[in-house]
Parts: sequence; structure tokens; C-alpha cells
Amino acid sequence: MKRLVAGIVVFLGVIAAVVLLVPDFRFSLIGLTLAHRLQTGASEPIHVMSLVSSGTEIRPLTEEGLTVPTQSARPESYDLRFAMQETVESTGAEEVLGYRVTEVRSEQLGTTGGEGLLANSYRMRGLPTGLVADLTRRDGKPSRVLDEGRFSELLAAFWPELPRARVRPGATWTGRWQSAVASGLLKETPIQLQHRLRYTLVDIRREADLEVARIQVAGNIVPAAAGQVPPGTVVTGTGRVEGTTLVDLATGRTVLADDRTAWSVVVRLEGQNIEVVHFSDRKSRIWRPRLVPDGQAGFEAPLPLPDGGMPGRTGAPAQASPVPGAPPEP
Repeated sequence: MKRLVAGIVVFLGVIAAVVLLVPDFRFSLIGLTLAHRLQTGASEPIHVMSLVSSGTEIRPLTEEGLTVPTQSARPESYDLRFAMQETVESTGAEEVLGYRVTEVRSEQLGTTGGEGLLANSYRMRGLPTGLVADLTRRDGKPSRVLDEGRFSELLAAFWPELPRARVRPGATWTGRWQSAVASGLLKETPIQLQHRLRYTLVDIRREADLEVARIQVAGNIVPAAAGQVPPGTVVTGTGRVEGTTLVDLATGRTVLADDRTAWSVVVRLEGQNIEVVHFSDRKSRIWRPRLVPDGQAGFEAPLPLPDGGMPGRTGAPAQASPVPGAPPEP
């Protein structure tokens, strides 16, 4: 009898140890709450590597209403690496963070690429559950390589929408936000890129001695004019977001985020029989080097140029591609 009791105790002890020590088992049973725990004044560096391809195509009206560039479109592509200092300026009902670019490396033959970003500073206002409410450039020069809209998309991958309720691995939730694209054809009427996203909590794992939640995001980008457009003008387009984010359970801050964001906006001038396509394809990795060493994050690894999924390849939807050094899939 004593042996039986002892065996039961040992068995229960093993089960308890597994539940406590293996995050996936523990959180599958009890779930978890993801929330930001930011401290005003906290400041630390952020590193980014990104491939950015973008351009504009002017063409006759397509009868089928084509929403992506054609093969004749010629995007500019940049291999962009930069560092910036992130500072928490306020917390609570409204979270405000500042970003100052401290180092830039950019490669494209015959151009200065993204070097104009150096010393730029930005103000990001976000909600306590994440995502970008708005982003403005405080100092520095405009960048056609990484303008405020693409900068917002970059930070939206780093500050994903967090679930408002307790969740377990496999849970899904949604988030929405929007950025603006300027089009000279519409003058004072910006075009809003409405990002409609679905998140999935994949699992809980150990990365760089941290317990992190691995969250996948996938969603669509829907362009729409933010106001009245002239008669005979139609705004259409398409876009896609896919990525993975690692969120530190202790702080609610993202440790590392990969994303592929591609979109195209078509402004059709039916009376003039032309349409203008603005398009962008950006693949990025952003991380905290204090928590994820540069070597592990793949800062020195080359990123492949956007391939068949990029806008500018007719009929090919934007699809995410693996980024070198990304955490392995289970």
C-alpha cells in the first residue's frame, strides 16, 4: 500500500513538474494575459534590417481593373540596415514612444539609399493593447525609401495588437489600424491603407533565456480615399501582411518581429484613360539587441530580394518568405 501511495505521489510530482517547467503545457491549462508593462523614461536601442522595393507606374486604363503593377513596372530596391533609440515618453491610456535613428547602412548602386534617415526622430502614439494610433516625424528629412507610412507598418509589426482577454495557445483575435499614402493626383485627399489583421498565439517558448509568446499575424490591406474624389476618379488596390512576433511575457514588449508587407494603390482617371499605381513591398526584421544578440537575430545575414510575391509581378499575390535566422518552426 505504501509503495502504491509513493508511486502515486511520484507520478503526480512528475506531472506537476512538467506542467510548471514546460510553458506550453502550463499555459495550455491556465492560459495567460499579455499586457504592456512599460516604464516612463526607459530607453534602449532597437535594430532593423529591411528590404524595401517601391515605385510608381503610369499606364492606360486596364479593362479588367488590374490592381497590381505590370511586368513593365521598375521598382527601386534597397537593402536597409539601421539602429534607433527607443524611449518611452508616457504610459497609461495613451502610450507615447520616441524613436531616433542613430546609425544607417544602405546599399543600392549609384544612390545614397536610406542614409537620409540618419538623425531623424519620430513620435509614435499607440494604444495600451498595441498597434500604431499615429506616427509623426519630429526632426530630420522626409525619406522616400522609408516614409512615415512604411515606418508605421514597421512599428505595427513590433507593437502588435495584444488580446484583451486571457488566451491559450491556438487562440485568435483581430486588430485594425490605418496609415496614409499621398498621391499627387488627388492633391489634398490622402489614401488610407486599412490594415485588417488576424493574430494567432502559436505557442509559448524559451528564446534567448526569455519566456516569450510566439504570435503569427496575417491580414489584408484595403486602400480607400479619405474623402471625396473628383468625378471619374476611382481608388482601388490590394495588399497583404504576414509575419511572426515574439513577445516577452514578463514585460509585454516585443523581442523580435519579422514581417512581409506588400500593397499597391491604383488611382484610375477614367476621363483621361490613365491609371497610376503606387506600390510597395517591404520585408523586415526588427529586434532588441539587449535581449536578442545581433548574431542570433541575423543582422549580418543577407536578405533575399522580394521575389514572385511582390507587387510588380502581375497576378502574383504578396506572400511572406522566411527571413534568415528566424526562430525555427515546430
